[in-house]
Amino acid sequence: MDTLRDVPMNVMSYTVLLVAVFLIGIILHEKSKRKKGIPPAPRALPIVGHFHLLWANTKPIHQILYSLSNVYGPIMSLKFGSRPVLVTSSSELAKECFTTNDLALASRPQLAQGRHLDYDYQALSWSPYGPYWRTARKICVLELLTSNRIQSFQSKRMREISNAMKSLYDQAISKKIINMKYFLSKLTFKVLMSMIVDDLLEKNFNSHSL
Repeated sequence: MDTLRDVPMNVMSYTVLLVAVFLIGIILHEKSKRKKGIPPAPRALPIVGHFHLLWANTKPIHQILYSLSNVYGPIMSLKFGSRPVLVTSSSELAKECFTTNDLALASRPQLAQGRHLDYDYQALSWSPYGPYWRTARKICVLELLTSNRIQSFQSKRMREISNAMKSLYDQAISKKIINMKYFLSKLTFKVLMSMIVDDLLEKNFNSHSL
């Protein structure tokens, strides 16, 4: 009894709270397993879900999922935190997801970054499936990704690639160590910015020309 009295009350409170959260998580998980139509899943932990299966293993994630599919079948459900995830390891099931059930799986999760960074899910990458997404996709395909539009940027791409190759040659002559991952990322960024910013600067210059 003296040992319990020596333990601070806040430590005991946190311990009781953690045990309660753990038990509630187990109860909710067992109830969710009884729901019909949910694929089989390994036992999940409260709060983290199935992340512990990925953290505690040194194998690549595709090998971990393959090992789980050998136990739970070609379709299984996982939880990454509070987010449910459907995992298929069969080509037939994957085809069914993208053909028969494509509308049910076409939307995107409503995450915080889409709300705060993309103007309340207005960007094409975060917008939920619906009339707005279909219109934005149509504009993107017809106006931005046509062959003529891509060919119009060829001179800018060639300019940036030529400058990059010259820089790569100068560094090789100087016998400097080249980080190719950084080099290619920088080249991609420059190509994108030349296609975006050059047009904006040209339009701004023309609108303010005398």
